[in-house]
Amino acid sequence: ELKNIDEIKCYELTYNEIELSSFNKEKEVVLIYNFKTLEFILNNIDEEVIKEKIFVMSSQRILDAGKDIQNLNGIVANDASDKSMIDAAKNII
Repeated sequence: ELKNIDEIKCYELTYNEIELSSFNKEKEVVLIYNFKTLEFILNNIDEEVIKEKIFVMSSQRILDAGKDIQNLNGIVANDASDKSMIDAAKNII
């Protein structure tokens, strides 16, 4: 039964370094759907820039992992659907 599995790796994420330039110190809401994306951001974006962001996470597990790595300002959406993630973002802007 899948709900008892801690993690399923079913794809490899590919990132474009050019997209990193879009991260700046402006206040923004960032939607994080998976741990790999969060990990990439935390490893490649300056901590001062990350402090200015509000993260909407698709799960409590991802938010907890982010807080363990760095003190993130974040909330968890009701579920990982696009609608739920966007609704959560709308509630904080």
